[in-house]
Amino acid sequence: MALLIKYIGAEATYEVIGVFILFLILCGVEGSYFLLYWYNKRIIVTWNEIMYRSIWGLERKYSWKDVKSVCYKSTGRGADRILIWTNKKIYIETGMMKRSEEAERLIKEKGYLQVNLITDRKKG
Repeated sequence: MALLIKYIGAEATYEVIGVFILFLILCGVEGSYFLLYWYNKRIIVTWNEIMYRSIWGLERKYSWKDVKSVCYKSTGRGADRILIWTNKKIYIETGMMKRSEEAERLIKEKGYLQVNLITDRKKG
């Protein structure tokens, strides 16, 4: 604590030191979350099932029979997601997650993510 006061300055009050320590704690929590997210989160899509592994390491397996729908969802960060609806929403970040191209190809082979370019418009 004395080193922190010496580093910040002698005129630093306890409120400033408290805010600085709170800032460091929040940065550490957020950094830990993102490390867990990118290290542990996995979505493996095979022909028979979807295996979802959360950031805490818990694995769940879903059958393709459990899938209600699959669609693209755009995000504001310039990346797209594939949203798989089961009893839980499963997001595949295209372009950001490992092997997302293989998962997208397999989902299209299964018959999902078919884009219909023909639109019915009423003339009049």
